[in-house]
Amino acid sequence: MNKMILCSASLALTGVAFAANPVSVGPTGDFATIRDAIASFSSTGGNAGETPPFIINVDPTSTYDEAISLDETDIGVGDIQGSIVIQSDTPGTLVPLAAQLGGSNDGVLVIQSTHDVTFIDFLMYPSTTNAFVDEIFRVDESAANNDFNTVTLQNCILTETDAAGVPLITDRAGAYDPPTNLDEGARNNAFASQVQNWCDGGESMQLVIDNTVLYACPPSSSGNLLRNNQVGQDGESLTITNSVLAYPGGSAAANRNGTGNTFAGTWNITGANQNDGPDTATVFISTNATTVTYEGSLAGGSGSTSIPVSYDGILLSGTNGIQAFGSSLIWDISVSNAIIACPTGIGIETNANTNLTFDNITVNSDEAILINSGAGTVTVSDSIFAGADDAAGKFGGASTATVNVDFCGISTTLPDVDPGSSLTVNVGSNIVRTSPGFVSLDIKSPLFYDVTGVDYAGAGTASSDLDGGADYLAFSGARNWAVYQ
Repeated sequence: MNKMILCSASLALTGVAFAANPVSVGPTGDFATIRDAIASFSSTGGNAGETPPFIINVDPTSTYDEAISLDETDIGVGDIQGSIVIQSDTPGTLVPLAAQLGGSNDGVLVIQSTHDVTFIDFLMYPSTTNAFVDEIFRVDESAANNDFNTVTLQNCILTETDAAGVPLITDRAGAYDPPTNLDEGARNNAFASQVQNWCDGGESMQLVIDNTVLYACPPSSSGNLLRNNQVGQDGESLTITNSVLAYPGGSAAANRNGTGNTFAGTWNITGANQNDGPDTATVFISTNATTVTYEGSLAGGSGSTSIPVSYDGILLSGTNGIQAFGSSLIWDISVSNAIIACPTGIGIETNANTNLTFDNITVNSDEAILINSGAGTVTVSDSIFAGADDAAGKFGGASTATVNVDFCGISTTLPDVDPGSSLTVNVGSNIVRTSPGFVSLDIKSPLFYDVTGVDYAGAGTASSDLDGGADYLAFSGARNWAVYQ
């Protein structure tokens, strides 16, 4: 009996084996580091025989300063034998992860061809101990496959730090009030992107960003807040839901580099309810650049492909809202329940047909839709187009596309169409020409772009209120009180 006890103690001390699922990480946990806990589920780890999904519960009262490998080519470390969930052991309390330089010059490297990987409740930021130079969080593939495994960031914050290594933000609200007194030398941001998703030909991957904040502060040396390059197989997708991508002063908040693209990947950007303000919507903030950019070309530069993009429940704030360009591409873009507060709302540059559908959106811009090449059809309904009266027109460009507009508010004294445009614009009779009476232009407000104009009541399709991407507020008690004082 005594011999058995001694043997068990010896195994525990050496860390050779720990047969359990889930396992814990922390000062009193099964492992001191997240990396070692992951390795226990690798091909040579003591937990390789456990039944997936593997669960790692991490104590959020400690900070973990380490590089994370979930690279299936990293034998004995990241070649997990099943899908894995790495999460805070206190739901809603973020685990501080100061990411060090690891594989491929990244902080957290995920390369899995068949297994799903999920991070829940993490605060990720660059370590000052051994700084990486590429991404905080990189997703990649190592071989052609059609498993379409999924990588998920759920309830996480990825942020830069100040020079001392302190995260610039620690909650969602911080993304709306960026510090303005930090110059370039006062921050630790000498890396490429917060997140990169990369799939080469024949590979497959789904990336889900859920209730997560990606944040960089101006001015920034970083490239893209999110770089999504999926050129592998039909059916790949990027899903962003109820998240914030805040990149004031930087490049595009979300960027697709599709060079060599020969398939139809899909972007799905959704939010729970943009009508209630930023806490229940997906929000993009990029004050000095195009907020969301799609770019690409077909291999060989000929032929055509369709790349669907859909939005629902989002707020956009930036120099330009949505921009898509690339040779021989067919852009199928559907935008609904969205607010786009940018000088140019939608910009399309393509040599192929473009099919755009806008329903229940608000675009507060000098030029709402600009299509400079290609043909196709644009359908607009139940939307509001407002902006500066010095704009040339709400719809313009050198494209020969046809734009059909009905049941909309177009609040401008200038022409609907840029006089120099080649567009064919069919404006219906159900158009409201008076001011929508926006309540608030503050992106943090739950009254963001809510409409009070009396002519907008019942002016939408099927006598619905014409409120664009926000709410219609009748003469409420609060408003009456204000009027009659």
